[in-house]
Amino acid sequence: MTDRAVIALFATLRWRMLRGVLRTRGPQRLATIVGLIGSTLVGTIGGAALFVAGRTADEPVQLYVGAVTGSVLVVVMLGVIAGVSQPVDPRVLATEPLTQRQLGIGLLAAAASGPPGIAAGLVGLGAFAGAVRGPVSVVPVAVAVAAFLGCLLLVSRTTINMLGLLSTRLPRVGQMVVGLSSLAFYAAFQFVPSAVAGLDEERRESLVDATAWTPFGQIGRALAVSADRPAEALARAALGSTFLLALLWMFTWSTRRLVVSVRGGSSSAPASTRTRRPLSTLARRLCGSGATG
Repeated sequence: MTDRAVIALFATLRWRMLRGVLRTRGPQRLATIVGLIGSTLVGTIGGAALFVAGRTADEPVQLYVGAVTGSVLVVVMLGVIAGVSQPVDPRVLATEPLTQRQLGIGLLAAAASGPPGIAAGLVGLGAFAGAVRGPVSVVPVAVAVAAFLGCLLLVSRTTINMLGLLSTRLPRVGQMVVGLSSLAFYAAFQFVPSAVAGLDEERRESLVDATAWTPFGQIGRALAVSADRPAEALARAALGSTFLLALLWMFTWSTRRLVVSVRGGSSSAPASTRTRRPLSTLARRLCGSGATG
């Protein structure tokens, strides 16, 4: 089976699952409808904002570097706070005649085909329309937008995979990580935007320069300079895309581990086994020894 056939198969499976849920009655159907409407609204608003800002911004570097970096952080935040959810559970497909590569590609295709894919596609369309300036800039902007969307997809799926793996093998540690991360993201959401808005122009430039050689900074700068320096924009987009290889490896590794993972942290484990896991022991002492902590 070719990669294109695997992508088409999993995308079709995802939409058939959504249609099947919409034919039923109950809270799951309502949640699916709300998700579709919410994703469309979020994608439309985000895409329109990027389009208008891209056409009118005096400092496109600050705009696109901030937009790319902020979007990635929001995706990580949603993946941690919203909980462990997979469009298609890889453990269900563990016995199917699929290679690890085909399974990974299929899971990514299924994730990109649902409501989050609609939102990301609309945001990417708005970013493309706002950054493109004439025929010369079409190719570098398209490459940069594709790298941006691929980064969002891989960061989201890898975060959820790692959280699912942690919650399966070390449930109490997973609960502690989710709780502490939620508090940290909430504090950042409360203080970081106002702190950035209060910075003067020079400090904002310094903040953007600090992210110059990060993958997100390279993708954002590629979008910003595509109109004036398309060759540089293409090079920056290609440099930022190398980060996707590391994300793809981590996603594949976490998927392979998640397929064969078993629930750990059982209270029937020998004491000698528990003492060899200091992090698990600390989490057990902080959260309690019961089923819910």
